[in-house]
Amino acid sequence: MKNHRKLGWVFTLCLFLSLSCCKTPGPLPDPAINDHLDRFNKASRIVFEEYVDPVPARKLKEWSMDGVSKTYLIKSKFTQDDHRIPFSETAPLLKRAGKDYGLEDLQAEFRSLFNYCSERLWHFSPGDFVDSAIKGIIAHLDPQCAFLSPDDFIRLKSTIFEVNPATSLYEKPVQGVMSNNHVHARILRTGTVFARVESFDAQTARILETELTALKDQSGGKLRGLILDLRDNPGGLLIEAVEVSALFLKEGKIVTVKGRTSRNSGRFLVRTAGVERSYPIIVLINQNSASAAEIVAGALRAHKRALVFGRTSFGKGSVQAVEEIGNGYAIKITIAGYYTPEGDLIEGRGVVPDVNVSEAFAGSLRKGMKAGQGLTDDPVIEIALLAIEQTESSSFGDLLPVLKQVLSEKRLALKNDQNDAGPSLPN
Repeated sequence: MKNHRKLGWVFTLCLFLSLSCCKTPGPLPDPAINDHLDRFNKASRIVFEEYVDPVPARKLKEWSMDGVSKTYLIKSKFTQDDHRIPFSETAPLLKRAGKDYGLEDLQAEFRSLFNYCSERLWHFSPGDFVDSAIKGIIAHLDPQCAFLSPDDFIRLKSTIFEVNPATSLYEKPVQGVMSNNHVHARILRTGTVFARVESFDAQTARILETELTALKDQSGGKLRGLILDLRDNPGGLLIEAVEVSALFLKEGKIVTVKGRTSRNSGRFLVRTAGVERSYPIIVLINQNSASAAEIVAGALRAHKRALVFGRTSFGKGSVQAVEEIGNGYAIKITIAGYYTPEGDLIEGRGVVPDVNVSEAFAGSLRKGMKAGQGLTDDPVIEIALLAIEQTESSSFGDLLPVLKQVLSEKRLALKNDQNDAGPSLPN
């Protein structure tokens, strides 16, 4: 009798298992389904409404499907063993994206596709499905944009925070203000200051102003000129770039931020005119000068307050914002671009110097410099210094031809030193 009972339990168990195996596979119940779909809705809305370049809803649909397809292998060829869904089967769920296709259409279709795939995909994960769609969208935006997992978002918040670009800006250290050691200034000769700003961190403008005041006192109350070195400066805080520019300007625009919405746009003006600094200024830039460095160079040049010398800058002139989309996730997208007072977009173009000097030519000059010939081993600084010393005024119009003449004389001297035997000189 006992053996019969044991056999009965075994039979029941086997029957249960066999019936379970025959059931069509499907996802486990997920109480957070709506949270996942809301995450897609928020991400698509943010991109649709705020990304710096308008993106039609039909493009968002195409890009989100591209992300899902790459993750779940939704292709036209279908084999039962792979448990894939042929793309043709999902076509009835996707309307033809016509002229009036909008964000609500996209979101409604995505919900239908989500439900359809959740019933048929063997290893369907609501979170992965939604994340794949959002990543597909982000991947088609510019390289500054990113999809942030909860861990990524936490790491980002531990170092910076984002605020509205129309008020104050960006990337302020959370831990507090650290001593700024990225400003180095000294007198070269004849009262000309060389000031190198390595990055625009908290209090950069205040420290630079303090240094200039101290060096002015050291030079008997008058400075001959300023060489502001922003080469290899990757940027930093916009507000510091604005304040540094304002040190040398009396009035006017410094930079304009243009986005698609009013809250992502704004103008930064000289609020308090800098003290009288009538001396000539030469700003040095190169291909690694970016963001805040480009703003300063562009502003001072636009107001004819400084001459820009060197190489065309990097061209990083866009504003990114990080926005939460739910469940600890966030996206970083480009919401605006920086424009110089002249109306030139910095992003992708950079600041073109008034006088260009190639790295190759500067290298040739450096090799030809005799020991003790200049105060530095940098011929670019030496050329700028000579130009300031030979200029009778701070006028942009007076300084420009003098700098070109000094550069031409250096080129001729180098050619003579080589006795015309070497290769043609780079520009």
